[in-house]
Amino acid sequence: MELARSTVTSRVKILLDADLILESRSTASGKGRSAAAYEFNPNAGVVLTVQIGITASRAAVTNLDGHLLGSAMIEAKTSSGQIQVMQEIVQAFRQLLENNSTRGKRLYGIGVGLPNLLELRQVLNTSRDLPTGSAWSLEELSTALVEEFDVPVFVDHDVNLIALAEYHMQSPRPEVLISVKAGTVISCGILVGGDIVRGRQDMTGEIGHTMIEGSDALCNCGNRGCLNAVAGGRVLAEVLREKGFEADSVQDVSALAKRGVPEAIEQIRMAGRRIGQVLAGIVNLLNPDVIRVWGYLAEPEDHLFAGIRESLAKHALPMSSEVVVLGPTQLRDDAGIRGASMLVVERMLTDDEIEQRLDQFVKCRGQQVADD
Repeated sequence: MELARSTVTSRVKILLDADLILESRSTASGKGRSAAAYEFNPNAGVVLTVQIGITASRAAVTNLDGHLLGSAMIEAKTSSGQIQVMQEIVQAFRQLLENNSTRGKRLYGIGVGLPNLLELRQVLNTSRDLPTGSAWSLEELSTALVEEFDVPVFVDHDVNLIALAEYHMQSPRPEVLISVKAGTVISCGILVGGDIVRGRQDMTGEIGHTMIEGSDALCNCGNRGCLNAVAGGRVLAEVLREKGFEADSVQDVSALAKRGVPEAIEQIRMAGRRIGQVLAGIVNLLNPDVIRVWGYLAEPEDHLFAGIRESLAKHALPMSSEVVVLGPTQLRDDAGIRGASMLVVERMLTDDEIEQRLDQFVKCRGQQVADD
């Protein structure tokens, strides 16, 4: 679509006044006056994000480029209930917005990453002494945040956001990227051609409920032999408790392995072998460029990855398994936070959204002039 020069000049001026673009330099374009060049201003506003985990959560504030400006841990577990966790999230968000680097900045939106509801329900069903209000509702979560901050809220599965963030870290961009969460439960995100694969019911990536040959362990879903029932952090903690170690969560399992406890190292390596069995099927099916693993089980040195590589070599086709890049997330703990920020910016800065915001900006500016 061609636009008149006067229209372009007017829109550019509005974008400059709205602080969404900056004049970067002037470029020579033949005879006459040099042409102006502009670039996106990532500091025009901020985004609030939170990654809700089963055992802990983390809130953060970023600029529009996903650069982390501040973060805060939220200690409430999901088993404490949505009301308790929400209260702590809101409190953390308000404190983050009062930081020197963010005070007065326009808030563009909120991104939320969390385990899917199936994971949450299974964890809650096995938690003892559940408080009132333990149930989780994505609609209520979004509505509460909109009411508190009056900005759009976007919610997605944590593994999808990790995949999104890691995709933008790769050069060149991979055709197929798999993100794996190895924590209390096991799940994965699948990104093909830059797009997240969601499926009919938004339930892709539930590899934690893939049956493992030779296992009869009861899973929270009601089936036997699921990957979660033999490789999830909760199960590993139970095994270590039976061996006399203090291990109530996946964090404890990870901490014991970091201290060099052989039993913990072996449990994580065994979990890696079982996760690798499932990933071998994905490698044979999708031939991914990259597999990035995030979570407490991936933290202690290379134990988990050694087990995964062992199973990939045994169960996947060499033409695929030998070329796939396997490793921890490049963004480490920030992967989910950065992915949530990217989700907000992608949704809020589409052509239609920018057009709508510019119209609102012009109306507000006109009203201010009229009031003056």
